[in-house]
Amino acid sequence: MRLENPKSILVEEIDYSSKLKRLKEKIGDRACVIALDEIDKLKPYELNDAIYIFKSLGKVGIVGISNTRKVFLTLDARNISRSTFQTIPFPPYSDEEIRTILKHRIVDCKALYPDTWSYAILGAIADLANGDARIAVQTLRMTASLAEKLNRAKIALDDVSKGFEDMEAIKKKYELEALSEHHRVLFDVIKSNPGISSSQLVERYTLEAEQRGLKPKSVRTLTNYMNELISLKHVWYDRASTKGNVRCFFATLGLEAQDR
Repeated sequence: MRLENPKSILVEEIDYSSKLKRLKEKIGDRACVIALDEIDKLKPYELNDAIYIFKSLGKVGIVGISNTRKVFLTLDARNISRSTFQTIPFPPYSDEEIRTILKHRIVDCKALYPDTWSYAILGAIADLANGDARIAVQTLRMTASLAEKLNRAKIALDDVSKGFEDMEAIKKKYELEALSEHHRVLFDVIKSNPGISSSQLVERYTLEAEQRGLKPKSVRTLTNYMNELISLKHVWYDRASTKGNVRCFFATLGLEAQDR
């Protein structure tokens, strides 16, 4: 069968307000649950706007999935006053559960060809994943890709640690890209000047921000940004052996893998 007008099968893009209107019409007077995954990746104003909009659609309950409870501290008064919160903690997966998840991905989902993997490989990945299924799955993918690039017929144990390192490097890259331009300026300055002191960091950051056409942030704001970079393990610091207990900052290693 031949279509006389193939363009007629394309669906035109719908604007944001129209999508919300259609969603509200779809829900109607019925109760509805909306699940928002990785809400900790949203900026505070984005999260507050999303919750406020969805709650205004009617009888809507929201399930927010986050790696940290701190995200709820960023909710504003308008959302807190109209919501009742209940926390449901999910403990990390055990190594046995991680192995089961990986086996399901390999066998049931046919992610790898038969005889290209072993249970020892799954155990090694589970040990590195430390209870995080997403890290385990991504490590499996990176490990298999590495073995394939090396023209191996089967994944070797040595590939696992290298695949894990590459996965961590890519993860760090995406995390850094999700932060503000000022976070990236700080990271670039530290990466280019390993061991830089706090006072030098502020000076170099100010110069670099101005060169990029940015208005430099206050020292207090920079301190908050640095704490975020440290908590995300993009940056670490050591105490200098000088009077005043000065901090010296270093960028985490392994990010060079992002350019491969």
